[in-house]
Amino acid sequence: RQFIFGDFHADTHHFIEQAKTRGPKEILCAASASALVSPLVSIIDKCLVQDITGTAQFMRAVSGATKEMFLTPGSFFGGMSFRLTFAVYFGTYAVAN
Repeated sequence: RQFIFGDFHADTHHFIEQAKTRGPKEILCAASASALVSPLVSIIDKCLVQDITGTAQFMRAVSGATKEMFLTPGSFFGGMSFRLTFAVYFGTYAVAN
């Protein structure tokens, strides 16, 4: 027996919802997934670069970036690193859905 999604007919390949109602939900899901994944990926990416260039040890960089995220969230979430990471993941998830 095959697994059948809730909005999928077993005998056809058509979704019940139209694109105009499904589209905004998919975009919201992409934004939510990106918002959850991007902080961690942004921190790891920044810390790897700092470790490779020798400006900071990896764990110290992780500690510093995490403190920055919690103590100055405007600076962290408004920074280029986070915005680019969010844009890449959002674009990937939005297109995949």
